[in-house]
Amino acid sequence: VNPPQWNGSTQTTTKYRYFDISANAMTQDIIDKGIVKVYTDFNTQSVYSLPVGKADTPGNPNYSYFFQLNPQQLRIGYMNPDATGTLPRAIGTSSSFRYVLIPGGKSLKAKAKNGKLPIDLNNYQEVKKYFGLPK
Repeated sequence: VNPPQWNGSTQTTTKYRYFDISANAMTQDIIDKGIVKVYTDFNTQSVYSLPVGKADTPGNPNYSYFFQLNPQQLRIGYMNPDATGTLPRAIGTSSSFRYVLIPGGKSLKAKAKNGKLPIDLNNYQEVKKYFGLPK
């Protein structure tokens, strides 16, 4: 999913930019008992698991990327942790974001050994292979 645009939130003392994704499969049960992972590529060949910080580079401030869950909705946002009271400038919309919803319950528990899955959930390639996800 590519953000159509980054909206600005000025409702709280921490200012951030965000976009919302309609995610009809995200139920309260998945939020409460399952696993939700969000990944981005920052328009590169690498894939990063959110939440993640993107370091300062010339012309680009330090940003922290995060996500918020609600039934049928996923919000992806970013903020500048060095200036939480200032709305960050809007960045481009070319970075891709992916999200994976893993229902909880018996099938997930059966796959997990000692309460852990045999993969690194922060590694998108491992998650994709383990759960048989398409690109």
